[in-house]
Amino acid sequence: MCSGVSRKSVLWATGLGLLLLVLELALPSTTRALPYPHESAHGTTGPMILMVPLLGLWTLSIWQRCPDAQVRSYLIRCAAMLALLQLIALVKYTAQSDFVVALSWYLYYPALIFVPLLVLFCAFRTTGLERRGWVRRLKVCLLMAGTILCLLVLTNDLHQLTFLFDPLDPLWDVRYSYGPVYGAVYVWLVLMLGAFYTLTAVYARGMRRRLVALVFMMTLLAFAYAISYSLRLAPALNSNFALMFTISCAVNIEGCLQLGLFPAHKNLARLFESMPFDVKLLTRSGETAFASKAAASVPEGIRTRLARSEMHPGARMTLEVPDERGRLYRGFGISGGYVLVSEDISELNERRRRLAMQLLQLRRRNHVLRRAHTVRESLYRQQCEEELLDKVDASLRETVQAIRKVLASLPPTSDEPARIERRRKLLLVKLLISYCKRKGALVLLGADDKSFDAQRLRLVINESMADARASGLDCAAWVELDRPLPTQAVNTIYDCMYDFLTTAFVQENATLMVFVAEREAELVELRCALEMTGNERGCPCALGSELRRLLEVRDVQFDLEEDEDVLHLNVLIAAPAAEPAADLTGM
Repeated sequence: MCSGVSRKSVLWATGLGLLLLVLELALPSTTRALPYPHESAHGTTGPMILMVPLLGLWTLSIWQRCPDAQVRSYLIRCAAMLALLQLIALVKYTAQSDFVVALSWYLYYPALIFVPLLVLFCAFRTTGLERRGWVRRLKVCLLMAGTILCLLVLTNDLHQLTFLFDPLDPLWDVRYSYGPVYGAVYVWLVLMLGAFYTLTAVYARGMRRRLVALVFMMTLLAFAYAISYSLRLAPALNSNFALMFTISCAVNIEGCLQLGLFPAHKNLARLFESMPFDVKLLTRSGETAFASKAAASVPEGIRTRLARSEMHPGARMTLEVPDERGRLYRGFGISGGYVLVSEDISELNERRRRLAMQLLQLRRRNHVLRRAHTVRESLYRQQCEEELLDKVDASLRETVQAIRKVLASLPPTSDEPARIERRRKLLLVKLLISYCKRKGALVLLGADDKSFDAQRLRLVINESMADARASGLDCAAWVELDRPLPTQAVNTIYDCMYDFLTTAFVQENATLMVFVAEREAELVELRCALEMTGNERGCPCALGSELRRLLEVRDVQFDLEEDEDVLHLNVLIAAPAAEPAADLTGM
Protein backbone atom coordinates (compact mmCIF):
# COMPACT_ATOMS: atom_id res chain seq x y z
CA MET A 1 0.00 0.00 0.00
CA CYS A 2 2.46 2.67 1.16
CA SER A 3 6.04 3.15 0.27
CA GLY A 4 8.96 1.31 1.83
CA VAL A 5 9.84 4.34 3.93
CA SER A 6 6.40 4.42 5.59
CA ARG A 7 6.46 0.68 6.35
CA LYS A 8 9.87 1.02 7.98
CA SER A 9 8.65 3.98 10.04
CA VAL A 10 5.62 2.02 11.29
CA LEU A 11 7.81 -0.95 12.18
CA TRP A 12 10.21 1.26 14.13
CA ALA A 13 7.32 2.95 15.92
CA THR A 14 5.76 -0.39 16.87
CA GLY A 15 9.09 -1.77 18.06
CA LEU A 16 9.81 1.26 20.22
CA GLY A 17 6.33 1.14 21.74
CA LEU A 18 6.76 -2.54 22.62
CA LEU A 19 10.16 -1.79 24.14
CA LEU A 20 8.65 0.86 26.38
CA LEU A 21 5.93 -1.58 27.49
CA VAL A 22 8.53 -4.24 28.31
CA LEU A 23 10.52 -1.72 30.36
CA GLU A 24 7.37 -0.71 32.19
CA LEU A 25 6.64 -4.33 33.12
CA ALA A 26 10.21 -5.18 34.03
CA LEU A 27 11.10 -2.20 36.20
CA PRO A 28 9.73 -1.75 39.73
CA SER A 29 6.73 0.49 39.94
CA THR A 30 6.01 3.40 42.21
CA THR A 31 2.85 5.17 43.02
CA ARG A 32 2.23 8.33 41.01
CA ALA A 33 1.54 11.35 43.21
CA LEU A 34 -0.36 13.47 40.69
CA PRO A 35 -2.79 12.38 38.04
CA TYR A 36 -2.05 12.81 34.34
CA PRO A 37 -4.60 14.31 31.99
CA HIS A 38 -5.92 10.89 31.00
CA GLU A 39 -6.69 10.17 34.63
CA SER A 40 -8.98 13.20 34.94
CA ALA A 41 -12.57 13.48 33.93
CA HIS A 42 -11.38 14.57 30.54
CA GLY A 43 -9.07 11.64 29.89
CA THR A 44 -7.41 11.39 26.49
CA THR A 45 -6.50 7.72 26.34
CA GLY A 46 -9.31 6.97 23.93
CA PRO A 47 -8.45 9.80 21.52
CA MET A 48 -4.77 8.81 21.54
CA ILE A 49 -5.62 5.19 20.75
CA LEU A 50 -7.97 6.33 18.00
CA MET A 51 -5.37 8.72 16.63
CA VAL A 52 -2.98 5.93 15.62
CA PRO A 53 -5.25 4.27 13.01
CA LEU A 54 -6.43 7.70 11.89
CA LEU A 55 -2.85 8.66 11.21
CA GLY A 56 -2.43 5.41 9.29
CA LEU A 57 -5.40 6.25 7.08
CA TRP A 58 -4.09 9.78 6.66
CA THR A 59 -0.72 8.37 5.60
CA LEU A 60 -2.44 6.27 2.95
CA SER A 61 -4.31 9.36 1.79
CA ILE A 62 -1.04 11.31 1.47
CA TRP A 63 0.48 8.47 -0.51
CA GLN A 64 -2.45 8.50 -2.92
CA ARG A 65 -2.82 12.26 -3.26
CA CYS A 66 0.72 13.62 -3.36
CA PRO A 67 2.25 13.19 -6.85
CA ASP A 68 5.77 14.30 -5.87
CA ALA A 69 7.70 11.29 -4.60
CA GLN A 70 10.10 13.31 -2.47
CA VAL A 71 7.42 15.47 -0.81
CA ARG A 72 5.32 12.35 -0.30
CA SER A 73 8.22 10.64 1.44
CA TYR A 74 8.76 13.62 3.78
CA LEU A 75 5.06 13.81 4.71
CA ILE A 76 4.77 10.06 5.33
CA ARG A 77 7.76 10.27 7.66
CA CYS A 78 6.03 13.12 9.52
CA ALA A 79 2.86 11.02 9.90
CA ALA A 80 4.90 8.05 11.13
CA MET A 81 6.64 10.15 13.79
CA LEU A 82 3.32 11.59 14.93
CA ALA A 83 1.86 8.08 15.26
CA LEU A 84 4.97 7.04 17.19
CA LEU A 85 4.47 10.05 19.45
CA GLN A 86 0.99 8.80 20.34
CA LEU A 87 2.35 5.37 21.27
CA ILE A 88 5.04 6.96 23.40
CA ALA A 89 2.45 9.18 25.14
CA LEU A 90 0.27 6.13 25.91
CA VAL A 91 3.25 4.40 27.53
CA LYS A 92 4.15 7.52 29.49
CA TYR A 93 0.67 8.08 30.88
CA THR A 94 0.28 4.44 31.89
CA ALA A 95 3.80 3.83 33.18
CA GLN A 96 4.60 3.44 36.89
CA SER A 97 8.38 3.36 36.52
CA ASP A 98 10.24 6.66 36.80
CA PHE A 99 12.77 5.49 34.23
CA VAL A 100 10.09 4.68 31.63
CA VAL A 101 8.31 7.96 32.33
CA ALA A 102 11.51 9.96 31.89
CA LEU A 103 12.51 8.05 28.74
CA SER A 104 9.03 8.50 27.24
CA TRP A 105 9.17 12.17 28.16
CA TYR A 106 12.48 12.60 26.28
CA LEU A 107 11.21 10.63 23.29
CA TYR A 108 8.64 13.36 22.62
CA TYR A 109 11.36 15.57 21.23
CA PRO A 110 12.48 13.69 18.08
CA ALA A 111 9.02 14.39 16.67
CA LEU A 112 9.13 18.01 17.89
CA ILE A 113 12.52 18.52 16.21
CA PHE A 114 12.25 16.54 12.97
CA VAL A 115 8.63 17.17 11.93
CA PRO A 116 9.24 20.94 11.39
CA LEU A 117 12.54 20.06 9.66
CA LEU A 118 10.81 17.69 7.22
CA VAL A 119 8.16 20.33 6.52
CA LEU A 120 10.98 22.76 5.65
CA PHE A 121 12.46 20.13 3.33
CA CYS A 122 9.08 20.00 1.59
CA ALA A 123 9.33 23.75 1.03
CA PHE A 124 12.82 23.31 -0.48
CA ARG A 125 11.32 20.75 -2.86
CA THR A 126 8.19 22.68 -3.88
CA THR A 127 10.08 25.96 -4.46
CA GLY A 128 12.73 24.28 -6.63
CA LEU A 129 15.61 25.23 -4.31
CA GLU A 130 16.47 21.59 -3.63
CA ARG A 131 18.45 21.35 -6.89
CA ARG A 132 20.93 24.02 -5.77
CA GLY A 133 24.17 22.89 -4.24
CA TRP A 134 24.10 25.16 -1.22
CA VAL A 135 20.61 23.91 -0.28
CA ARG A 136 21.79 20.29 -0.40
CA ARG A 137 24.68 21.18 1.90
CA LEU A 138 22.29 23.12 4.17
CA LYS A 139 20.00 20.07 4.47
CA VAL A 140 22.92 17.96 5.67
CA CYS A 141 23.86 20.60 8.25
CA LEU A 142 20.27 20.85 9.50
CA LEU A 143 20.01 17.08 9.85
CA MET A 144 23.21 17.04 11.88
CA ALA A 145 22.01 19.92 14.06
CA GLY A 146 18.64 18.22 14.68
CA THR A 147 20.36 14.96 15.57
CA ILE A 148 22.60 16.74 18.08
CA LEU A 149 19.56 18.38 19.70
CA CYS A 150 17.83 14.99 19.98
CA LEU A 151 20.89 13.41 21.57
CA LEU A 152 21.16 16.25 24.07
CA VAL A 153 17.53 15.78 25.08
CA LEU A 154 17.75 11.97 25.29
CA THR A 155 20.86 12.17 27.47
CA ASN A 156 19.38 14.73 29.85
CA ASP A 157 19.88 12.41 32.85
CA LEU A 158 23.65 12.75 32.35
CA HIS A 159 23.89 16.56 32.15
CA GLN A 160 20.40 18.03 32.88
CA LEU A 161 20.85 20.73 30.21
CA THR A 162 17.29 20.24 28.98
CA PHE A 163 15.32 19.71 32.21
CA LEU A 164 16.59 20.37 35.73
CA PHE A 165 15.10 18.27 38.57
CA ASP A 166 16.02 16.25 41.64
CA PRO A 167 15.82 12.51 40.82
CA LEU A 168 15.20 11.75 44.50
CA ASP A 169 12.18 14.03 44.64
CA PRO A 170 8.96 11.99 44.34
CA LEU A 171 7.43 14.91 42.45
CA TRP A 172 10.41 15.32 40.08
CA ASP A 173 8.12 15.32 37.02
CA VAL A 174 6.28 18.34 38.42
CA ARG A 175 9.02 20.24 40.21
CA TYR A 176 11.40 20.82 37.29
CA SER A 177 12.82 23.78 35.42
CA TYR A 178 14.12 24.31 31.89
CA GLY A 179 17.72 24.31 30.74
CA PRO A 180 19.45 25.92 27.70
CA VAL A 181 18.79 22.93 25.44
CA TYR A 182 15.05 23.38 25.99
CA GLY A 183 15.38 26.98 24.82
CA ALA A 184 17.41 25.78 21.84
CA VAL A 185 14.54 23.47 20.87
CA TYR A 186 12.14 26.42 20.88
CA VAL A 187 14.58 28.48 18.79
CA TRP A 188 14.84 25.52 16.42
CA LEU A 189 11.04 25.38 16.03
CA VAL A 190 10.86 29.11 15.34
CA LEU A 191 13.66 28.94 12.75
CA MET A 192 12.28 25.90 10.93
CA LEU A 193 8.70 27.12 10.76
CA GLY A 194 9.76 30.69 10.00
CA ALA A 195 11.95 29.51 7.11
CA PHE A 196 9.11 27.32 5.82
CA TYR A 197 6.55 30.13 5.73
CA THR A 198 9.07 32.63 4.36
CA LEU A 199 9.99 30.38 1.43
CA THR A 200 6.37 29.48 0.77
CA ALA A 201 5.26 33.11 0.83
CA VAL A 202 8.14 34.33 -1.36
CA TYR A 203 7.59 31.71 -4.06
CA ALA A 204 3.79 31.70 -3.91
CA ARG A 205 1.81 33.67 -6.48
CA GLY A 206 -1.45 35.56 -6.37
CA MET A 207 -4.08 34.11 -4.04
CA ARG A 208 -1.70 31.50 -2.63
CA ARG A 209 0.09 34.15 -0.58
CA ARG A 210 -3.18 34.76 1.28
CA LEU A 211 -3.52 31.03 1.78
CA VAL A 212 -0.03 30.93 3.26
CA ALA A 213 -1.15 33.57 5.75
CA LEU A 214 -4.15 31.40 6.68
CA VAL A 215 -1.98 28.37 7.46
CA PHE A 216 0.46 30.63 9.29
CA MET A 217 -2.34 31.83 11.60
CA MET A 218 -3.12 28.21 12.49
CA THR A 219 0.54 27.64 13.28
CA LEU A 220 0.61 30.74 15.50
CA LEU A 221 -2.30 29.36 17.52
CA ALA A 222 -0.44 26.08 17.98
CA PHE A 223 2.70 27.95 18.97
CA ALA A 224 0.75 30.03 21.50
CA TYR A 225 -0.52 26.80 23.04
CA ALA A 226 3.04 25.42 23.25
CA ILE A 227 4.25 28.54 25.04
CA SER A 228 1.31 28.37 27.46
CA TYR A 229 2.18 24.73 28.19
CA SER A 230 5.82 25.62 28.82
CA LEU A 231 4.73 28.41 31.20
CA ARG A 232 2.49 25.84 32.98
CA LEU A 233 -0.68 27.80 32.57
CA ALA A 234 -3.64 25.86 33.89
CA PRO A 235 -5.72 25.33 30.73
CA ALA A 236 -2.73 24.18 28.70
CA LEU A 237 -1.10 22.20 31.51
CA ASN A 238 -4.21 20.07 31.99
CA SER A 239 -4.21 19.07 28.31
CA ASN A 240 -2.40 16.27 26.49
CA PHE A 241 0.59 17.95 24.83
CA ALA A 242 1.41 15.00 22.56
CA LEU A 243 -2.15 14.79 21.30
CA MET A 244 -2.41 18.55 20.77
CA PHE A 245 0.93 18.66 18.95
CA THR A 246 -0.12 15.77 16.69
CA ILE A 247 -3.45 17.35 15.85
CA SER A 248 -1.83 20.72 15.20
CA CYS A 249 0.80 19.24 12.84
CA ALA A 250 -1.74 17.11 10.99
CA VAL A 251 -4.12 20.06 10.55
CA ASN A 252 -1.39 22.34 9.25
CA ILE A 253 0.04 19.74 6.84
CA GLU A 254 -3.42 18.86 5.58
CA GLY A 255 -4.12 22.57 5.15
CA CYS A 256 -1.01 22.90 2.99
CA LEU A 257 -2.20 19.95 0.89
CA GLN A 258 -5.72 21.27 0.54
CA LEU A 259 -4.63 24.81 -0.30
CA GLY A 260 -2.10 23.68 -2.91
CA LEU A 261 1.03 24.70 -1.00
CA PHE A 262 2.10 21.07 -1.26
CA PRO A 263 1.44 19.16 -4.50
CA ALA A 264 -1.76 17.10 -4.20
CA HIS A 265 -4.35 15.51 -6.46
CA LYS A 266 -7.77 17.06 -5.82
CA ASN A 267 -10.78 16.37 -7.94
CA LEU A 268 -8.69 14.90 -10.73
CA ALA A 269 -11.71 13.87 -12.75
CA ARG A 270 -13.16 17.38 -12.68
CA LEU A 271 -9.74 18.82 -13.49
CA PHE A 272 -9.26 16.61 -16.51
CA GLU A 273 -12.78 17.28 -17.78
CA SER A 274 -12.19 21.02 -17.70
CA MET A 275 -9.04 20.82 -19.84
CA PRO A 276 -9.62 22.12 -23.39
CA PHE A 277 -6.90 19.99 -24.95
CA ASP A 278 -6.19 16.29 -25.40
CA VAL A 279 -4.47 14.98 -22.26
CA LYS A 280 -4.69 11.59 -20.59
CA LEU A 281 -3.32 10.00 -17.44
CA LEU A 282 -2.27 6.41 -18.06
CA THR A 283 -1.22 3.66 -15.70
CA ARG A 284 1.99 1.70 -16.11
CA SER A 285 0.08 -0.96 -18.05
CA GLY A 286 -1.26 1.65 -20.48
CA GLU A 287 -4.84 1.85 -19.17
CA THR A 288 -6.51 5.26 -19.18
CA ALA A 289 -7.14 6.50 -15.63
CA PHE A 290 -8.25 10.06 -16.44
CA ALA A 291 -8.90 11.82 -19.72
CA SER A 292 -9.98 15.28 -20.77
CA LYS A 293 -13.17 15.98 -22.71
CA ALA A 294 -11.21 16.66 -25.88
CA ALA A 295 -9.24 13.43 -25.55
CA ALA A 296 -9.33 10.95 -28.39
CA SER A 297 -8.58 7.24 -28.25
CA VAL A 298 -4.98 6.24 -27.80
CA PRO A 299 -3.49 4.16 -30.64
CA GLU A 300 -2.33 0.75 -29.55
CA GLY A 301 1.16 1.44 -30.84
CA ILE A 302 1.47 4.43 -28.51
CA ARG A 303 0.25 2.39 -25.51
CA THR A 304 2.74 -0.36 -26.26
CA ARG A 305 5.67 2.01 -26.70
CA LEU A 306 4.85 3.83 -23.46
CA ALA A 307 4.58 0.57 -21.54
CA ARG A 308 7.90 -0.64 -22.94
CA SER A 309 9.70 2.65 -22.35
CA GLU A 310 9.51 2.40 -18.54
CA MET A 311 10.09 6.15 -18.20
CA HIS A 312 11.06 7.27 -14.73
CA PRO A 313 9.32 10.33 -13.19
CA GLY A 314 10.49 13.47 -14.93
CA ALA A 315 11.44 11.74 -18.20
CA ARG A 316 9.78 12.62 -21.49
CA MET A 317 9.57 11.31 -25.02
CA THR A 318 7.96 12.25 -28.33
CA LEU A 319 5.91 9.70 -30.22
CA GLU A 320 4.44 9.64 -33.73
CA VAL A 321 2.15 7.25 -35.54
CA PRO A 322 3.00 6.62 -39.21
CA ASP A 323 -0.69 6.69 -40.19
CA GLU A 324 -1.31 9.97 -38.32
CA ARG A 325 1.20 12.46 -39.64
CA GLY A 326 -0.95 15.33 -38.46
CA ARG A 327 -0.87 14.34 -34.77
CA LEU A 328 2.00 14.40 -32.29
CA TYR A 329 2.08 12.55 -28.96
CA ARG A 330 4.24 13.58 -26.00
CA GLY A 331 4.68 11.25 -23.04
CA PHE A 332 5.83 12.33 -19.57
CA GLY A 333 6.83 9.90 -16.86
CA ILE A 334 5.19 10.32 -13.44
CA SER A 335 5.00 8.19 -10.35
CA GLY A 336 2.84 5.17 -11.14
CA GLY A 337 2.17 5.95 -14.80
CA TYR A 338 2.40 8.43 -17.65
CA VAL A 339 0.86 11.66 -18.85
CA LEU A 340 0.08 11.55 -22.56
CA VAL A 341 -0.57 14.80 -24.43
CA SER A 342 -1.83 14.69 -28.01
CA GLU A 343 -1.55 17.69 -30.31
CA ASP A 344 -2.90 18.32 -33.79
CA ILE A 345 0.06 19.52 -35.82
CA SER A 346 -1.52 19.45 -39.30
CA GLU A 347 -1.50 23.25 -39.51
CA LEU A 348 2.06 23.29 -38.25
CA ASN A 349 3.06 20.73 -40.89
CA GLU A 350 1.44 22.90 -43.56
CA ARG A 351 3.41 25.90 -42.38
CA ARG A 352 6.56 23.82 -42.39
CA ARG A 353 5.80 22.75 -45.96
CA ARG A 354 5.35 26.37 -47.03
CA LEU A 355 8.54 27.37 -45.28
CA ALA A 356 10.38 24.51 -46.98
CA MET A 357 9.15 25.72 -50.39
CA GLN A 358 10.21 29.27 -49.59
CA LEU A 359 13.56 28.01 -48.39
CA LEU A 360 14.01 26.08 -51.65
CA GLN A 361 13.20 29.20 -53.68
CA LEU A 362 15.62 31.25 -51.62
CA ARG A 363 18.34 28.65 -52.10
CA ARG A 364 17.78 28.68 -55.86
CA ARG A 365 17.85 32.48 -55.93
CA ASN A 366 20.96 32.47 -53.79
CA HIS A 367 22.59 29.99 -56.19
CA VAL A 368 21.81 32.27 -59.15
CA LEU A 369 23.20 35.28 -57.28
CA ARG A 370 26.37 33.37 -56.44
CA ARG A 371 26.82 32.37 -60.08
CA ALA A 372 26.25 35.96 -61.20
CA HIS A 373 28.73 37.18 -58.62
CA THR A 374 31.27 34.60 -59.79
CA VAL A 375 30.84 35.73 -63.41
CA ARG A 376 31.16 39.41 -62.45
CA GLU A 377 34.20 38.63 -60.35
CA SER A 378 35.79 36.73 -63.23
CA LEU A 379 35.08 39.58 -65.65
CA TYR A 380 36.47 42.12 -63.22
CA ARG A 381 39.60 40.03 -62.68
CA GLN A 382 40.04 39.69 -66.44
CA GLN A 383 39.58 43.43 -66.86
CA CYS A 384 42.19 44.14 -64.18
CA GLU A 385 44.61 41.72 -65.82
CA GLU A 386 44.09 43.38 -69.18
CA GLU A 387 44.64 46.80 -67.66
CA LEU A 388 47.76 45.54 -65.95
CA LEU A 389 49.08 44.03 -69.18
CA ASP A 390 48.39 47.30 -70.95
CA LYS A 391 50.30 49.08 -68.22
CA VAL A 392 53.25 46.70 -68.58
CA ASP A 393 53.13 47.06 -72.35
CA ALA A 394 53.12 50.86 -72.07
CA SER A 395 56.09 50.85 -69.70
CA LEU A 396 58.13 48.59 -72.01
CA ARG A 397 56.99 49.93 -75.38
CA GLU A 398 59.97 52.24 -75.94
CA THR A 399 62.46 49.64 -74.74
CA VAL A 400 61.00 46.98 -77.02
CA GLN A 401 61.19 49.39 -79.93
CA ALA A 402 64.81 50.06 -79.04
CA ILE A 403 65.51 46.33 -78.99
CA ARG A 404 63.90 45.93 -82.40
CA LYS A 405 65.88 48.87 -83.72
CA VAL A 406 69.15 47.41 -82.47
CA LEU A 407 68.32 43.99 -83.86
CA ALA A 408 67.46 45.54 -87.25
CA SER A 409 70.81 47.29 -87.33
CA LEU A 410 72.91 44.19 -86.71
CA PRO A 411 75.79 44.15 -89.25
CA PRO A 412 76.73 41.03 -91.17
CA THR A 413 79.55 38.92 -89.87
CA SER A 414 81.70 39.34 -92.97
CA ASP A 415 84.80 40.63 -91.19
CA GLU A 416 86.22 40.94 -87.70
CA PRO A 417 85.11 44.56 -86.98
CA ALA A 418 81.59 43.64 -88.05
CA ARG A 419 81.55 40.66 -85.71
CA ILE A 420 82.77 42.82 -82.83
CA GLU A 421 80.07 45.42 -83.52
CA ARG A 422 77.44 42.69 -83.84
CA ARG A 423 78.47 41.19 -80.50
CA ARG A 424 78.37 44.59 -78.79
CA LYS A 425 74.84 45.23 -80.08
CA LEU A 426 73.68 41.78 -78.98
CA LEU A 427 75.06 42.44 -75.51
CA LEU A 428 73.09 45.67 -75.49
CA VAL A 429 69.97 43.72 -76.47
CA LYS A 430 70.64 41.31 -73.62
CA LEU A 431 70.94 44.22 -71.22
CA LEU A 432 67.68 45.70 -72.46
CA ILE A 433 65.93 42.36 -72.18
CA SER A 434 67.07 42.11 -68.54
CA TYR A 435 65.62 45.57 -67.99
CA CYS A 436 62.30 44.49 -69.51
CA LYS A 437 62.18 41.43 -67.27
CA ARG A 438 62.68 43.33 -64.04
CA LYS A 439 60.64 46.31 -65.17
CA GLY A 440 57.65 44.08 -65.92
CA ALA A 441 58.00 42.44 -62.51
CA LEU A 442 58.10 45.85 -60.81
CA VAL A 443 54.95 46.97 -62.62
CA LEU A 444 53.13 43.78 -61.65
CA LEU A 445 54.33 44.15 -58.07
CA GLY A 446 53.01 47.71 -57.88
CA ALA A 447 49.50 46.44 -58.64
CA ASP A 448 49.45 44.26 -55.49
CA ASP A 449 51.83 45.95 -53.07
CA LYS A 450 52.37 49.64 -52.57
CA SER A 451 55.77 49.27 -50.87
CA PHE A 452 59.12 47.70 -51.70
CA ASP A 453 61.59 46.43 -49.15
CA ALA A 454 65.01 48.14 -49.08
CA GLN A 455 66.79 44.78 -49.10
CA ARG A 456 64.85 43.83 -52.19
CA LEU A 457 65.81 47.05 -53.93
CA ARG A 458 69.47 46.38 -53.12
CA LEU A 459 69.14 42.92 -54.67
CA VAL A 460 67.51 44.26 -57.86
CA ILE A 461 70.21 46.91 -58.37
CA ASN A 462 73.05 44.47 -57.71
CA GLU A 463 71.56 41.97 -60.19
CA SER A 464 71.34 44.74 -62.81
CA MET A 465 75.01 45.61 -62.19
CA ALA A 466 75.91 41.93 -62.57
CA ASP A 467 74.12 41.82 -65.95
CA ALA A 468 76.02 44.92 -67.05
CA ARG A 469 79.36 43.47 -65.97
CA ALA A 470 78.53 40.26 -67.86
CA SER A 471 77.98 42.43 -70.93
CA GLY A 472 81.44 43.95 -70.57
CA LEU A 473 80.73 47.13 -68.61
CA ASP A 474 82.86 47.86 -65.58
CA CYS A 475 80.36 48.98 -62.94
CA ALA A 476 79.43 48.83 -59.25
CA ALA A 477 76.54 49.96 -57.06
CA TRP A 478 75.97 50.84 -53.39
CA VAL A 479 72.57 51.17 -51.69
CA GLU A 480 72.17 52.83 -48.26
CA LEU A 481 68.53 52.44 -47.28
CA ASP A 482 66.91 50.98 -44.18
CA ARG A 483 63.21 51.52 -44.87
CA PRO A 484 60.72 50.35 -47.47
CA LEU A 485 60.02 52.63 -50.43
CA PRO A 486 56.86 53.15 -52.48
CA THR A 487 56.82 50.91 -55.52
CA GLN A 488 56.42 53.94 -57.79
CA ALA A 489 59.65 55.44 -56.39
CA VAL A 490 61.47 52.13 -56.98
CA ASN A 491 60.25 52.12 -60.59
CA THR A 492 61.58 55.63 -61.11
CA ILE A 493 64.98 54.78 -59.57
CA TYR A 494 65.21 51.69 -61.77
CA ASP A 495 64.27 53.60 -64.95
CA CYS A 496 66.77 56.40 -64.33
CA MET A 497 69.54 53.95 -63.46
CA TYR A 498 68.97 52.01 -66.69
CA ASP A 499 68.87 55.20 -68.73
CA PHE A 500 72.35 55.96 -67.45
CA LEU A 501 73.42 52.31 -67.77
CA THR A 502 72.46 52.00 -71.45
CA THR A 503 74.10 55.36 -72.17
CA ALA A 504 77.30 54.17 -70.53
CA PHE A 505 77.18 50.81 -72.33
CA VAL A 506 77.86 52.32 -75.73
CA GLN A 507 81.15 53.75 -74.44
CA GLU A 508 84.46 51.96 -74.42
CA ASN A 509 86.76 51.80 -71.44
CA ALA A 510 83.99 53.22 -69.25
CA THR A 511 83.56 52.79 -65.54
CA LEU A 512 80.12 53.30 -63.96
CA MET A 513 79.38 53.95 -60.25
CA VAL A 514 75.83 53.98 -58.87
CA PHE A 515 74.88 55.14 -55.37
CA VAL A 516 71.36 55.17 -53.85
CA ALA A 517 70.69 56.74 -50.45
CA GLU A 518 68.05 58.61 -48.49
CA ARG A 519 68.69 62.34 -48.60
CA GLU A 520 65.80 63.71 -46.60
CA ALA A 521 62.72 62.38 -44.85
CA GLU A 522 60.74 61.83 -48.04
CA LEU A 523 63.45 62.06 -50.74
CA VAL A 524 65.77 59.42 -52.18
CA GLU A 525 68.87 60.41 -54.13
CA LEU A 526 70.28 58.47 -57.11
CA ARG A 527 73.90 59.42 -57.93
CA CYS A 528 75.69 58.03 -60.96
CA ALA A 529 79.23 58.72 -62.20
CA LEU A 530 80.54 57.58 -65.58
CA GLU A 531 84.28 57.83 -66.09
CA MET A 532 85.59 57.52 -69.65
CA THR A 533 89.30 57.24 -70.56
CA GLY A 534 90.51 57.08 -74.11
CA ASN A 535 86.95 57.05 -75.39
CA GLU A 536 86.67 57.31 -79.12
CA ARG A 537 82.88 56.80 -79.49
CA GLY A 538 81.70 60.03 -78.02
CA CYS A 539 82.29 62.78 -75.50
CA PRO A 540 80.57 63.60 -72.22
CA CYS A 541 78.77 66.50 -73.87
CA ALA A 542 77.15 64.29 -76.46
CA LEU A 543 76.28 61.62 -73.90
CA GLY A 544 74.88 64.26 -71.58
CA SER A 545 72.54 65.57 -74.22
CA GLU A 546 71.14 62.11 -74.94
CA LEU A 547 70.79 61.31 -71.25
CA ARG A 548 69.11 64.66 -70.55
CA ARG A 549 66.52 63.89 -73.21
CA LEU A 550 65.73 60.53 -71.59
CA LEU A 551 65.48 61.96 -68.06
CA GLU A 552 63.18 64.79 -69.08
CA VAL A 553 60.67 62.16 -70.14
CA ARG A 554 60.84 60.63 -66.61
CA ASP A 555 59.60 63.86 -65.02
CA VAL A 556 62.14 63.88 -62.18
CA GLN A 557 64.43 66.47 -60.61
CA PHE A 558 67.98 65.85 -61.83
CA ASP A 559 71.33 67.59 -62.09
CA LEU A 560 73.73 66.53 -64.86
CA GLU A 561 77.34 67.70 -64.69
CA GLU A 562 79.72 67.11 -67.55
CA ASP A 563 83.54 67.19 -67.12
CA GLU A 564 86.25 66.27 -69.57
CA ASP A 565 86.23 62.56 -68.78
CA VAL A 566 83.47 62.19 -66.18
CA LEU A 567 79.71 62.50 -66.39
CA HIS A 568 77.86 63.06 -63.06
CA LEU A 569 74.14 62.56 -62.54
CA ASN A 570 72.13 63.42 -59.40
CA VAL A 571 68.41 62.53 -59.34
CA LEU A 572 65.98 63.34 -56.47
CA ILE A 573 62.95 61.08 -56.24
CA ALA A 574 59.97 61.56 -53.94
CA ALA A 575 59.64 58.54 -51.59
CA PRO A 576 57.18 59.03 -48.73
CA ALA A 577 57.16 56.51 -45.89
CA ALA A 578 55.58 53.18 -46.76
CA GLU A 579 54.66 49.99 -44.88
CA PRO A 580 57.02 47.03 -45.26
CA ALA A 581 56.13 44.84 -48.19
CA ALA A 582 55.33 41.17 -48.00
CA ASP A 583 57.91 38.54 -48.83
CA LEU A 584 58.12 38.23 -52.64
CA THR A 585 59.45 35.72 -55.10
CA GLY A 586 62.51 36.40 -57.21
CA MET A 587 62.18 38.65 -60.24
